Amino acid sequence: MFSNTSALERLDSIDKMDKPEDRLGAVLAAFCDPFTDYPHAKPFNPVHGEWIRVKTDQYSFTAEMVSHHPPIGKYKMVGPSFTVNAGSGVKVDGMHSIKLRFNGADLCFPTTEIVLETKSGKSLKWQLFGYRIENLISSNRFAYHCGPVKIVDSSGVSFEGIISKNTVVEGKIMDKDQVKFSVKGNMQTGLVRSDTKSLWFAPLENKRFEPQVDEMDAQDALFASTIWAKTKTLIKQKKFTEADVEKTKVEVWQRERAKSGYVFKPRFEL
Repeated sequence: MFSNTSALERLDSIDKMDKPEDRLGAVLAAFCDPFTDYPHAKPFNPVHGEWIRVKTDQYSFTAEMVSHHPPIGKYKMVGPSFTVNAGSGVKVDGMHSIKLRFNGADLCFPTTEIVLETKSGKSLKWQLFGYRIENLISSNRFAYHCGPVKIVDSSGVSFEGIISKNTVVEGKIMDKDQVKFSVKGNMQTGLVRSDTKSLWFAPLENKRFEPQVDEMDAQDALFASTIWAKTKTLIKQKKFTEADVEKTKVEVWQRERAKSGYVFKPRFEL
C-alpha cells in the first residue's frame, strides 16, 4: 500500500472530512488497494526480527516482525495529517482470529488492532483487515483471509461487513444500532452506497513510486530487502524453482538460529 501515492493521499483526506461515514469509506477505499494489485515481489513469510523502514518527502513507513509463532508484525505509517499504528493491541485469541489449513498445516493469525489518528483529533480503529499469504512461489497458491471486519469512527459510527476474495467489500454503515446505508464494491469498480445508488469512492489511481531507503538500513542483515534479495531477483526472472530453493535457505537459517538460543529484541517502539 505504501507504494501507491493515491492510497496515501486518500488517508490524508480523512482529516478534512466532517462526516464519519465518509471517513469510514476512505479507510475502506485506501486499504483495499494493495490486495487488488500487489506486486509479486517476495514470499509472505517474514523472518523473526525482519524489518523495513522507507520514506518519501511526505510519508514514512516502519515495520518489524516481532513474533514468529504466532506470526505478529507491527508497523507505523505517518503522513502530513495522519498516523497509522498496527499491532499495539495484539491478542493471540479473539473473535477475529482465523485459522487456515494451508499446504497441510494450520496457520493461526492473532487479532491485531489498527488505529488511524489525524492531526485534528479524528480517529478510526479496526482489527485484522483482509490480506493474503503468498507462501509457495512456484505453484502460485494463495490463502486468503476472507472474513468479518468492523471499523469504528471516534464518533461511534461504524462499518460492519466482510472482505471476501478479490477484495469485494460488502457491509453496512451503522450509527449505534441503526443502519444508515449499505456499501458494496471493490477497488477495481469502486464503492457504491445503497441510499444514493451512486459511486461513493472511485477506484484508486495506480500511482506507484519507489520509496527511499536509507543506505545504512540497507546494509543491515535483517533488513527485508537484504534478506530476500536473491529470492526476489529469481522471482523477477521467473526462475521459481530456484527461488523456492533460496527461500528455503532463509527458513532453514531462521530455524537454526532459533535452536541456538536467539533472543529477539525489538528495534523500534511501534
